[in-house]
Amino acid sequence: MKLEDLKKAYKVPLDGVDRSQDGENRVLNHIFKELKITPKYAVEFGAGQVNDGRGTANISWFYNQYKCECIFFEAWEKKYKQSSKKYKPMIKMESISAVNVNEIFEKYNVPKDLDIVVIDVDGQDYWIWEKLKYEPKVLMIEFNPHISIEEDKVMHYDPDHWEWRDTNCAYCGASIGALKKLGEKKGYSCVFRTRRNLVFVKKEYIDIDIPKEELFNLYTGNKEKNHRTVIRYKEPQWVTIK
Repeated sequence: MKLEDLKKAYKVPLDGVDRSQDGENRVLNHIFKELKITPKYAVEFGAGQVNDGRGTANISWFYNQYKCECIFFEAWEKKYKQSSKKYKPMIKMESISAVNVNEIFEKYNVPKDLDIVVIDVDGQDYWIWEKLKYEPKVLMIEFNPHISIEEDKVMHYDPDHWEWRDTNCAYCGASIGALKKLGEKKGYSCVFRTRRNLVFVKKEYIDIDIPKEELFNLYTGNKEKNHRTVIRYKEPQWVTIK
């Protein structure tokens, strides 16, 4: 699979209602088509409201297009109430952390051989993936675009972060370099970036090594749309990833 092909796919709108934040589903769908795999099972953390008219739930498109079985994990009751009736049976009210992620997957009988995992919890994304024992074919995870490409760092580990997180604070998440290192450790290639998300694929399907600087430069859209620009946390405790 060539990076140029993913760049082209990223620009072509999908059929149906695509609620991905920045066209990520175009990339995910192209990957599965190239691999000749029809996605059958997907999980998303921090989906927010799951609604064809509003919200940013990524995997809902795969449910509508392929009847892919989906689970959306969400911590806030308000988001559940705002979701469409057809999606509500798929939404599970759980606060996902690095401590409980595998236990919750087991609770809902998530298969080991699942196709997609999307991690977007506005903070502890790195630590959750680090502890996740499941190995999806494709994983998409939010990164912090405000961290310099020279720095491979992540916010400190705190399984209770969801209770005090500030979605407008730039002290959150991890850098591209930190997540790329974690992906390599877990057997994944980082194949693409969008405005705030990285796409990883198991190396048994795609084995490439795109330098983090090249990944950083993939996104040419309006970087000002990245809304977290100020660190409001009093004592940031960044962890450098070696």
